[in-house]
Amino acid sequence: MKTKTIYKAMSIATLGAALTFGATFQAQALPLFTVDSAVLGGPGTFDADHITGASSTLVEFDGVDTISGSGYLVFSAFDLSGNPIFGGTGLTTAYSMYARFNYTGVLGSGTYGVPGNVFNLTALSYNLYGAQGPVTVVTADAALVRAATITALAPEKMIGSGSLISGVATLNSEGGSTLTTTNTYLNTAFGNTFFIDPTPFYNTSFNSITNNPSGVLLNGNYTSINATSTSADFTARDVPEPGSLALLGASLIGLVAIRRRKSA
Repeated sequence: MKTKTIYKAMSIATLGAALTFGATFQAQALPLFTVDSAVLGGPGTFDADHITGASSTLVEFDGVDTISGSGYLVFSAFDLSGNPIFGGTGLTTAYSMYARFNYTGVLGSGTYGVPGNVFNLTALSYNLYGAQGPVTVVTADAALVRAATITALAPEKMIGSGSLISGVATLNSEGGSTLTTTNTYLNTAFGNTFFIDPTPFYNTSFNSITNNPSGVLLNGNYTSINATSTSADFTARDVPEPGSLALLGASLIGLVAIRRRKSA
C-alpha cells in the first residue's frame, strides 16, 4: 500500500488550488475566530476566519439511488480577509489539523451514476483533530477499492465534532465533483484551548470540497475523489434541537424507502 508523509502538507499545485478557491470563497466577510496554536506546539495566538486544505474520499454507489462516502480532510492554511496567513500559525510545520468524515446521500436529480447528477445528503458526521508534527495519508483508490486514511505520527487530540444540517454532493457534467455542507459544530474540552475565541465557540461549520475530472476515478460501484480543494469556516446560528434533527433523519430514511419501492 502506497503511503506518503505530509509535513509541509500538500504539493505546491494542490496548495495553490486550495488557496485560490479559498480566496474566491471569501468574497464577503466571514466570522472571525482566534486560535492558540501553542497547545499543539505552535507559536501562539492569531486571528483567522477561514481554513483551506485538501481531501480524499472513497464513495460507494448502491446501484439504485444511494451513495455512502468516507475520507479525510487535511488542512494546509488559515486565511484572514481572503488572504492566507503565511508564517506565524505553525500549521503544517509544528502541527497538523485534519478531519475524518463519512456521509450518505440519496439521488435528488439527474441520472444515477452518470455525471450531471445531484445527491441530497441524508447524514454526515465528522471529527476534527490536531497533532504535533506531520501525518501519514493513504489516498482513496476506486480501482483497488481502497479507503482514504490519515494517521498522525504523534498522539492526536480531538478538537471538535459535528453532524449534518444540510448538504449536497454532485458529479458535474464534466466529471468533476463537489460536496457542500452545513453542519453542527461543538468543541471538545481540548478544542476550547485551541479555538479560544469566541466563547462559547461557533456552533455551525460550513464546508466545501471541489475538484476537477483528473481527480475522479470511477470503477463500477466505487468512485475515488482526490486532487481536491477544500474550504471551511464557522459561524453562530440557530441549530435545530436534537429531536428535530432525529425527525428530519427519519423522514429522509422514509424518502429513501419510497424511492427504492418505486424503482423495484
